Amino acid sequence: MEVVRCQIATDVTGTFRGPAHAASALVRAGGVRSLYRGLLPSLAAIAPEAAITYGAAPVRSMRSGVPQGPP
Repeated sequence: MEVVRCQIATDVTGTFRGPAHAASALVRAGGVRSLYRGLLPSLAAIAPEAAITYGAAPVRSMRSGVPQGPP
């Protein structure tokens, strides 16, 4: 959806009538793979943030005194 949204946002000529039209035009022009263009760099940018967030969760819960795990 990010690629479709970007295409619509940068469309100054008004080519696309909506998200479905933009997605179908992308698939026609570049195949289904064109919908996933840029996915790997986006995931690579998110991975460290997620690791820190989920890694810090047990530390935060220990400091707050909230029991962790099954009773």
